[in-house]
Amino acid sequence: MLIKTKIVVGVAFMSLFMIAIGIIGLTGFYQSNKALKNVYSVNMKNSGLLNKISGNLRANRIQLLLALQHDPKNEFSVLHEHPTSMHTDLAKKYSSEIDETWKDYFATINSPEGKSLAEDFVKARAKYEKDGLEAASKAVLGGDYHETYRITFDVINPSIQSANKSLDKLIEYDLNPAIY
Repeated sequence: MLIKTKIVVGVAFMSLFMIAIGIIGLTGFYQSNKALKNVYSVNMKNSGLLNKISGNLRANRIQLLLALQHDPKNEFSVLHEHPTSMHTDLAKKYSSEIDETWKDYFATINSPEGKSLAEDFVKARAKYEKDGLEAASKAVLGGDYHETYRITFDVINPSIQSANKSLDKLIEYDLNPAIY
């Protein structure tokens, strides 16, 4: 075999080898991009939904605390030039937003561990809203500020902590799928 032929065969072989390496590299980039899109579209979207729920839980509580500022015994209550119902209506609005966001989030859960964590949150939120927010809203709208304070301290404060803890576990679950 001539040297010229050996060189041509060697260059052809090296060219094919480089093309194969290029194809393998491009395939790796494609798979990496696909995995990154999945992380964003699933995990980060879910994280955003759960953070929105968390914000609305806090907003509910804040609205109830603002409603308590309408207590006639509070010297600053005269500064409120709107009805107490403005705050309770906003709290209801935030609860509805939580319901809608929760539907979007819950539809993405596909594991028994995720469903179990979600059930824990649903139970904690139900106690927070039914025994806490709804009862306190009814009391504050009825002008029973003393009862509203009692519900805030005895029910709302502990139950929102429980709801937040269960929500934090869901966020951790979504951000660290390898752990579960």
